[in-house]
Amino acid sequence: MINFNKKGGDKIMIKCFIFFLTLILFHPLITNAQETNALSIGGMRIEIGMDKSKVMSTLSEGYKLVELKAGSKSYDTWIINEKSKEGEKVGDTIGAVTFEKEKVVMIEKDWGQFHGKEAISLMRNLIGAISNLTNGESTIVEVQISRRKEPSTYWENINLKCGSHIVELDFVDVKKPSDKFVQIDEKIIKLPREK
Repeated sequence: MINFNKKGGDKIMIKCFIFFLTLILFHPLITNAQETNALSIGGMRIEIGMDKSKVMSTLSEGYKLVELKAGSKSYDTWIINEKSKEGEKVGDTIGAVTFEKEKVVMIEKDWGQFHGKEAISLMRNLIGAISNLTNGESTIVEVQISRRKEPSTYWENINLKCGSHIVELDFVDVKKPSDKFVQIDEKIIKLPREK
């Protein structure tokens, strides 16, 4: 078990976990298999196969689009940035879109960057736990999400399950005494079969 506690300045850790939880909760590949061909970026729903002209004209109204010079003549990629304030070069990146033959072939949404020792520690621990879960190979992993509220405590939980192996990610908010923390557990469970 790895426990990241609010004490000690690890607010970044909690933000990282909330980011990961948000990614799992709202990512269309995980939440709804029928939505795998689209992502919402900058308030626009972009779908694989959309016309380049429609995507570019809509996004350019509110964002700065910068072409990524990748050296390929068969496709072109555009980075989507927040419009910068006067005097700034480029605003924050919110995503990218790639076109081939004037059609969308790839959509990428940037969920943010996290810095600091706690963020690095969280990512290394997640990679370690998930690598154990999958034995370092590609595999199907079941994702279970739950929330639980009791008078003094609120939990948000993500279970990544592969067979009897589980990686559990918890965000816990204890009201009294006031404490918030992130916890990562790795479990192997062999339960007797029900008759």
